[in-house]
Amino acid sequence: VSTCNRVELVLAGAPAEVLGPLARRVPLEFRPDFERADASGSTYFLVGVEAVRHLFRVAAGLDSAVLGEAQILGQIRDAHALATEVGSTGALLDRLLTSAIHAGKRVRAETDLGTGAASVSAAAVELASKIHGDLSRHTALLVGAGENGELTARILADKGVGRLLVVNRTFERARDLAESLGGRAVPFEEIGKALEEADVVIGSAAAPRPIVDRAAMQRVLRTRKRPVVLVDIAVPRNFDPAIGELDNAFLYHIDDLTRIIDQNLADRARNVPRAERIVEEEVRRFETWHRSQGVGPIIRELSDHFEHVLQQAIDRHRQQFSPAEWERVEIFARSVLKKILHGPVSRLRDGANGHPGPQDARVLADLFGLRPDENHAHDPDRDPK
Repeated sequence: VSTCNRVELVLAGAPAEVLGPLARRVPLEFRPDFERADASGSTYFLVGVEAVRHLFRVAAGLDSAVLGEAQILGQIRDAHALATEVGSTGALLDRLLTSAIHAGKRVRAETDLGTGAASVSAAAVELASKIHGDLSRHTALLVGAGENGELTARILADKGVGRLLVVNRTFERARDLAESLGGRAVPFEEIGKALEEADVVIGSAAAPRPIVDRAAMQRVLRTRKRPVVLVDIAVPRNFDPAIGELDNAFLYHIDDLTRIIDQNLADRARNVPRAERIVEEEVRRFETWHRSQGVGPIIRELSDHFEHVLQQAIDRHRQQFSPAEWERVEIFARSVLKKILHGPVSRLRDGANGHPGPQDARVLADLFGLRPDENHAHDPDRDPK
């Protein structure tokens, strides 16, 4: 699982003392400097239910650099798809990753942990949406096509902005970004014309001085009657602060966005207790499933054992009944057998207090002299790491 600030290996299939050295050796094949990160305490190694809980919390956005980060769930989904494609999951890891994704979806659906902008780019678009409402009826102009500009452009596209214009000193970069999102690139020299069309202007260009000054914006406002929202996320600023003094020009800068982000993160934090409860529910559900896998061979062996006993009785006594009588006797006998097995099988699958396990299975095996196929028996040491 790879994100912007973490790389994690999710392993299963051997005891911890085997997987531990393997987990530390694999990254060295790709990053020789990994040993320094390991020595600095930047790595951790979790086993069993703690590993499960950690993965579910990551999927839920509870262990992200930004609380409630939305991208992490998609990154885990991508990791699962890739691992499945190359055949490196198996039943246990497939169920684990599917359950982690489900936990993340529940948190997003049942809480507000992921709502509200938590980045400058997202806050800029959120602010524009609050002022203009539905952006599908408006034109947005993005000044700057660098990293922040690209992120902002993609958020605008996700919000369904009506038209997207992109201005950049390097026209080719503006064109590539605009075309990838169905927008239009505007030569830097024609920024004035683009300003006349735009309802939302977001500045993210790297420039030593303002790109749009008060006089230029004043000329633009003479040609239009609609208000324009300018959001300056660049440092240094792209828009002259004096623009905010003009009628029909509403200028916001990085400090305004920081306040929005801080409030959104505070709102997200209030959802943490509910999100943690959802994660614990999903962890318990996964653990119940995991433990139940150890009793499958015993259940099959138990059913086969009683089926064999029944079949022996059938062979001994069939001749004592007419065909019509025997049909009713056999239906009755199988009904009784089903009821006899229902209790033990249900307890093995569900367990007392939701905790079935190999020990329960071994007690039953000893009681009836069962010998389940060792190739299918569950090894309690082979927990996810």
